Amino acid sequence: MNNLIVKILRSPYFIGNIEKKLPVAFEMVGQQASGPEVGVLREAVLIGMFMAFFGDEQVTPNESAVEADIDCYVGNIPLSIKTITGTSMSGIRIKWTSETEKAEEFISAFSPRCDLLIARIVWNRIGRISYIPVEVQQDVFSKLKAKYLSYAGGTNTRGVNLSREALSSMEKDKRSVIMPLHWYESLQPQPRYERWVSFWKGEGE
Repeated sequence: MNNLIVKILRSPYFIGNIEKKLPVAFEMVGQQASGPEVGVLREAVLIGMFMAFFGDEQVTPNESAVEADIDCYVGNIPLSIKTITGTSMSGIRIKWTSETEKAEEFISAFSPRCDLLIARIVWNRIGRISYIPVEVQQDVFSKLKAKYLSYAGGTNTRGVNLSREALSSMEKDKRSVIMPLHWYESLQPQPRYERWVSFWKGEGE
């Protein structure tokens, strides 16, 4: 268990900062990008949050393609960050691939090996941030085995997901930390190209 992450999800000071700034940051990201790029930028927002709270010396982004499932190290402990919009318990992507053979290879070799942080965004409603230690994942994986992951082979799929049953079991575990969060929308919608139209019409830029 990573005590640094537990601290920010339980401390009134850190919770106040997250409630105030994280929905705005994710909303800004949503106005700047679309598709898979949004998820990448949201992960960067959360890594930046950890850096601001704990300092650069405690947080190291992972740049290695070999360990692509690890997004950063917080206090030298590896962390995978996932973000998802909506209330469905399915759809947490563990492995991105459109190739059945690669998906099956991943599933056969899979075992949880790092902590997991899930930001569930439900705009203008209550979502949550879930911290699931690796030991919780390993215990649930041992119980569910093949049911831990979900893969619709042979269909138009983008990869391997965490199963609904696995996620529900892990979030109910007392060792996991769940922080409810109101994802309010506060920014005015911004047309996608307005910024660049203004840029090209401006002088001296």
